[in-house]
Amino acid sequence: MKPQDQSHDDDEEQQPQFNPYTEFEVETYKALLKDRTILYNGVIDKSVIERIVLPLNRLGRSSKEIKLLINSPGGSVEDGQMVVDAILTCKAKVTTIALGQAMSAAFDIFLAGDKRIVYPNTILMMHSGSSRFETQTLPQINQEADLHKRYFDRWSGWYASRTSIPKKDWHMMLNTGLNYYYFPEEAMNAGLVHEIIKPVSKNAKRKRSR
Repeated sequence: MKPQDQSHDDDEEQQPQFNPYTEFEVETYKALLKDRTILYNGVIDKSVIERIVLPLNRLGRSSKEIKLLINSPGGSVEDGQMVVDAILTCKAKVTTIALGQAMSAAFDIFLAGDKRIVYPNTILMMHSGSSRFETQTLPQINQEADLHKRYFDRWSGWYASRTSIPKKDWHMMLNTGLNYYYFPEEAMNAGLVHEIIKPVSKNAKRKRSR
């Protein structure tokens, strides 16, 4: 006996569900680009090529200011440095605006901005990153350690050039392996930030109209 044909409910369940937020995010991103604003919200990975680097190259043909909004816990060092290079070689001035967080590789990207802005509750974080020593031989470990030393020297010099903290202090912090967090006021005092966006007062008295 031929099995009874099932209803279309199963077919509907197997079809991918429409996600309105994905479409909304794409439209928002496109609208921001028209206003010379780039948005990056997520982990730093190879997607920065399409989402930050290429838009910077295109918008950078004009000298008009570009804004980079970033909210990221960090990610790939190499991909983050690619964005740093794109900002530094961009013809236009780039203002970096950290929203909720700019940590690790995103911290480097934020510091690359010609002008750097945070919100009242933004948090920044710098650290030396994680190692890749787990399954390697001793010569490979020594080679990686040497690479980290060279990275630390480059990063400490880079951070010193963008802030009021001297290179030796940055180098010391990188060598501890600890995470260093900065709230907006601390970041301002250290020269990491140029501006903190002030909250809007909602209690201002309105003038009476007759």
